[in-house]
Amino acid sequence: MSLFGAIAAGITGLDGNSQALASISANISNLNTVGYKRNETRFQSLVSPGAGGFGQPTGALPVVRNLIDQQGLMQTSSTSTHLGISGDGFFVVADINNPTNTTGTFQFTRAGQFEADKDGNLVNSGGFFLRGWEIDPTTGKITDDRGSLTATSTVNVADIAGTATITSNVALDMNLNSEEVVTSSPTLATVFAADTGKTISATSNLDGTDLAAGSRLANNDAITVTTTQTNLAGGFVAQTSSAQTFTFNTAPNAASGTFRTLNQLAALINSKDGMTASVNAGVLTLTGDAHSTIVHTEANNGERIFGAAATQAQTYLATASATNMASGNITPSFKRSVQIFDSKGAAHTLSFAFLKSNFSNTYYTEVFMEPAGDTNLAVVDGIIAHGRMRFNADGTIDLGLTDPSLRGSANAGTDLVINYSTAVGATTPQTITLDIGTNGKSDGISQFASASSLDEFTVDGAIFGKLASISVSDLGVITALFDNGTSRDLYKLPIATFTNENGLEVSDKNTFLQTTTSGAFNLKEAGDGAGNVSPASFESSTVDLADEFTEMIITQQAFSANGKVVSVGTELLDE
Repeated sequence: MSLFGAIAAGITGLDGNSQALASISANISNLNTVGYKRNETRFQSLVSPGAGGFGQPTGALPVVRNLIDQQGLMQTSSTSTHLGISGDGFFVVADINNPTNTTGTFQFTRAGQFEADKDGNLVNSGGFFLRGWEIDPTTGKITDDRGSLTATSTVNVADIAGTATITSNVALDMNLNSEEVVTSSPTLATVFAADTGKTISATSNLDGTDLAAGSRLANNDAITVTTTQTNLAGGFVAQTSSAQTFTFNTAPNAASGTFRTLNQLAALINSKDGMTASVNAGVLTLTGDAHSTIVHTEANNGERIFGAAATQAQTYLATASATNMASGNITPSFKRSVQIFDSKGAAHTLSFAFLKSNFSNTYYTEVFMEPAGDTNLAVVDGIIAHGRMRFNADGTIDLGLTDPSLRGSANAGTDLVINYSTAVGATTPQTITLDIGTNGKSDGISQFASASSLDEFTVDGAIFGKLASISVSDLGVITALFDNGTSRDLYKLPIATFTNENGLEVSDKNTFLQTTTSGAFNLKEAGDGAGNVSPASFESSTVDLADEFTEMIITQQAFSANGKVVSVGTELLDE
């Protein structure tokens, strides 16, 4: 190498280390720049052809390398829309609000300090608009076009109308006491008269002298009692006790249905479904079923037991105000209410009333609105459904025997339908699916020997709510949260990945542009081949000040050494 070559080589060293110092300076100046990726200067040797065909080094060529693929530390933020990316990928941004294929520029960034501008658009500190896939409010899905930047939209969190959610599902978890006392049912009372100065007790022989002569029974005096459900909605098959005959005999035998005392007659009656009996002060009272008639006939002198043959009418009928629970004229065995919401978010009271049947494992049920004026087209008194709730012997729900009006469309029944009155002015009809549990399981309404209770209920829907805040998930889903407890997914952020991130072109304001070296962008969902979004945080600069100071010292020494080479070469030329 000639003297001139030595000076030239030294000059390339000065130039290269100047650029290295420039990189160090840029890094240090961006120490606190969110999402900044440091760069470094590397050197390549310059070689010129020499004598004999051998190359001869003639200096150094500086090459600036951007270390874009380095991960910066995450810092927390109190702003939910400050975002970072843990892993590979970049946020998609644009320099204008509504870019197209011909206007505006799509760019990529890790600088995620996004905040709403005056129009509600999420913009970072560089003024770039965040882009996202819109989520269909009906299907909850995003576009199938994942390869086009124009398929994204500027994320806007301002024009989000408040929302009210209509109730469409009600689930009940409750127990109805299997040992509940049967009330509000038709009854029969014995009409035995005591002899003069005597009293009749539960153990008196009904052919004995405790009874007046005209009240005493003889063998084969009998009564036949039948309780049968009547006026069932929809013509469903009635439960019936069938004709039960009880016969007096001085040698009573329970197996053959004979009795001699009131206690023995009561035991026979209590062994039959649909009727019960109790004895008090020498009088036996037979209680039937509220939704059933009691028909009794006599044989021989059987009329001495309950009097002449007659029919006792049912005392409970849901379709009549005088005999239903919704009106308050019949006291339910158990009643509870839940709050539901109409299409405007207005709250209404939906009540469930239950009346213990004398038929085993059966409760009469009414579902009604309170006040009744909230609905029209109801059966009566705001009732929108009524029927029998049936249970298995182990206390679990029997959906097969429960009337269709109560078991819902999912179990071959019908859903609840509310037709609101004109005064309410809500969307009508409103259909509600009632979940009373799984057939043969106790995961809904059950009937065990414990106090009736509503343990838990689930009602969807909500009153009108205003936008309260915006949240972002680690999968990049931007969600509007309302003050009524509801939420709505708005956007899903695409994460752009590249085969060679370090090949991206560094642009102004901490953004990057695609190049042939980086390869084409690939839009992915967060967590699916790309990094996860870190909400309420941002990625700090990848600059390490200690490393930069070290590089600065090395660069300073290299610059000084190359300067010395140039100085010495110049002095030698002067000689």
